[in-house]
Order: sequence, then C-alpha cells, then structure tokens
Amino acid sequence: MTEILKLVNSCPVFLDHYRDAWASAANTPFRFWKKESYEGGICTPFIVHWPARLKGMENTVNRGVAHVIDILPTCLELANANYPSSIHGLKTSTYAGESLIPLIYGKINSTHDTLFWEHEGGRAIRIGNWKMASLKDQKWELFNLEKDKTEINDLSSQYPDRVEDMNKLWEDWAKKVNLYK
Repeated sequence: MTEILKLVNSCPVFLDHYRDAWASAANTPFRFWKKESYEGGICTPFIVHWPARLKGMENTVNRGVAHVIDILPTCLELANANYPSSIHGLKTSTYAGESLIPLIYGKINSTHDTLFWEHEGGRAIRIGNWKMASLKDQKWELFNLEKDKTEINDLSSQYPDRVEDMNKLWEDWAKKVNLYK
C-alpha cells in the first residue's frame, strides 16, 4: 500500500488538481474538465449491473440524460423505502431527483425536462438538447447537444432570445436554491 501511495503522490495526474493538459487529454473530445459545467466536466458514464432485473439488456448502452441527484430516489424506490421527514428530531431537506428506473428500462430519455447546476462559479442549464454553460464570470455559451455534443459551436449570438429565456430560468433557480447567499 505504501508503494502505491508513493506512486500516486509522485505523479502529477494524481495531485489535487489535474494540470490543464492532462485534464484536457482525459476528457477528450469534450471541452474542459471535471471542475467545469461543460460536457468535459459533467458527462459521465453510469454503469448498472443488475442481472436479476436486466436480463436481455446485457451490454446495452443507454444514452439517456440523468443527474447524480437521481441516485437517492432510485435507491428509495428499489428499497421500497420512504424518505424521512426528520432524523433524530432534525427536519430533513427535500430532494430534487427522480428515479432512474424508467430511464434504465428505456421508457424515457431524460429524468428531467430542465437541469441546472453551478460549481465554483461555473454554471449551466440544459433543456432538452439545448444547453448553456459558462466559466466563472464569463458570458453564457449556447449549444445544441444533438448536433454538437462536444460544445464547439457557440450559438448564443444566433439565438439571443433563447439565451435570454434560459438565463431567466437559471436566475430563478439560483434564487430558489439560495445560490447567491
């Protein structure tokens, strides 16, 4: 174990933050890396191994859209459990996710009509195949992910009304979740 830790600590790839070049190489063909709200930072495979319930679906690829917030409601559904309103007398927060089960079985293409996120000032909103993203303190960029999954062509100047509408939704969400506090 000590030898593994020495190796990990000596390699620049394993330091607290990837160097830019390594991060870009690791996320190719996507832009940016795990700290950012572009596909290079958020597009992550989710592997499901469930032989008893997915017979006939082995080795299939589902390109549906979901979010990490969907794991909790999925686990609750599979366990036939209810989310507690309090724990040890403390009121719990509500959760925002949806069960992944319909997505896994191919009954839906996305668990959410609209997804919002922010991380260290980077932000994004996705509605269907339309996505806006920006780095910290930068202007929004707009992409049609159906035609441009790697987010190369910024369409914000061609669709200013869409940018305005999506920005309004993002700002409303940011206020709702107290992002500016």
